[in-house]
Amino acid sequence: EDILKDTIGSVREISNNISPHNLNNYGLVSAIKSFIEREKKLVEINFEENLNDYRLPRIIEIMCYRIVKEMINNTIKYARAQEVWISLSIEDKMFYLSYRDDGIGFDVEEAIENQKTGIGLLNILNRLNTLKATYSFKGKLGEGFNFEMKLRLFS
Repeated sequence: EDILKDTIGSVREISNNISPHNLNNYGLVSAIKSFIEREKKLVEINFEENLNDYRLPRIIEIMCYRIVKEMINNTIKYARAQEVWISLSIEDKMFYLSYRDDGIGFDVEEAIENQKTGIGLLNILNRLNTLKATYSFKGKLGEGFNFEMKLRLFS
């Protein structure tokens, strides 16, 4: 009986990680807040947004949720950061996502050029390309990590 309960719990957790209930029902902001709530024991995360319950197209919400989640996980695993700042905003028909941490940093350009990057960063790049987003990564050893993305919402 305990094994069955553990298995059911694991399946629920995997399912929630793939497509979280909050994301499907309440949108990107709610899903990110829920993820932050689970991770805040490991790093201080500051989150601000101006979406005011606005729902983005589903593909954008899914991709952006996975990008933010991957960045938080990478920060926790590798960056030794004390603090993270995440911002989502909509302005002039553009959607902006910014992410910054005060961790140890790494040379992002070198990691991408030399393919020294893990699957997480490659997944992020693939998602950004799928969205046809404009983006920039900034990072240097000792200077933390900074990411900015912008995406036209309406043509």
